[in-house]
Amino acid sequence: MKKTLLSVLIGIAANLSFAQTATDFTVNDCAGSSHHLFAELDAGTVIVLTWVMPCSQCIPVAATAAATSKKYSTSYPDRVKFYLVDDPTGGYVCSTLTSWATNQAGITPNATFSDATISVKNYGGLPNGYMQKTIVLGGGSHAVYYNVNGLFHLDG
Repeated sequence: MKKTLLSVLIGIAANLSFAQTATDFTVNDCAGSSHHLFAELDAGTVIVLTWVMPCSQCIPVAATAAATSKKYSTSYPDRVKFYLVDDPTGGYVCSTLTSWATNQAGITPNATFSDATISVKNYGGLPNGYMQKTIVLGGGSHAVYYNVNGLFHLDG
């Protein structure tokens, strides 16, 4: 996963003929700050989004995405951001998601969202029973350079 993110984050990823385009949103994060996705991408920011359900099985995917994003944000300050997003239903309140990220997952996202407007369905959804998805978005074309479902299945 790190190798793939590396390729994407440093701009090596090629434009694929089946490349997907991000879906725009303007929503407030859990701290009350407004985020307009396309404006952030147009400003040259790479956005890594990970959808989770705040549970122990979601920690490895979220922690890896956060750590990899942080590594590249050190080399490219203010150009790589990690956003943590509530599960596809947007059913967890911000305090639960933020507390889980800090106290259980040990991550500090650039922004945390509990808003169903940021829909996992726009990126292929999740196979029945699966949780976690990470996508990497970038460029003025609003391209999706990486789109993978997590490995955790709700049925064990």
